[in-house]
Amino acid sequence: MIKKELIDGLTENELRVYNYLNENYKIVTSLKIKDVVKETYTSASTVVRTAQKLGFEGFKELAYRIAKDKSCEIDIDDKFFVKNKDELDEFFKIIDSGKILIYAEGLATTVASYINIKFLMLGKESYLFTKISHDLTWQDDLLNNLYDGVIIISKFGRETYPFKLAECMKNNGAKLITFTANENSELCKMSDIAFISKESHNETNENYLPTMFFGHTILLIEKLIKVYFNRYFNFDEINSKILEKKPK
Repeated sequence: MIKKELIDGLTENELRVYNYLNENYKIVTSLKIKDVVKETYTSASTVVRTAQKLGFEGFKELAYRIAKDKSCEIDIDDKFFVKNKDELDEFFKIIDSGKILIYAEGLATTVASYINIKFLMLGKESYLFTKISHDLTWQDDLLNNLYDGVIIISKFGRETYPFKLAECMKNNGAKLITFTANENSELCKMSDIAFISKESHNETNENYLPTMFFGHTILLIEKLIKVYFNRYFNFDEINSKILEKKPK
């Protein structure tokens, strides 16, 4: 993986080149510098400089690294993916035995509430924190409690408070878990575990427009819980026993 601090050091034009290569990872190894220049409205020197600032000798080395990194991504279903298998493993470890804080704002609070209730039903130590509650709760009390993981649901990943909360919680040793549709947001980039929606992301698409992100996130949680049961228990066996006990 290319280090975040190197990406943060790119100029606006260089970042445009990097994002274009990431978005076109399926064909990135077949692209030529002139193709990238044409699509990003930059220059050949900008493309080469982007590669060098990210630690590569030239454009081709960067292109092959992006293709390799993307090939490690894991499709959870046709709606979400994670960057690599290790993120899934870490997520299940935190869910199994960790203390979890869940945060969201706006429409995402419905999803956060659903996740919190599901975790509580599973006997997990889960706490819900929303934009409404952070106006009523002492922030120092919240941050002085140690959590193993903080889950933030944010479609765009651009809100100010979640980013500040994430920084504070990570400084306190918590793993940051995000559910988002914006792979290029700062919130997603600083995440230890990111579940990234495949829904087309556009900064101008506000939430009053039709979106499947929130519904798909709830469905994803149910799928993850089933995988969790299969890893740590025997879901099919438990389910069959429940069905046997149901009155006919």
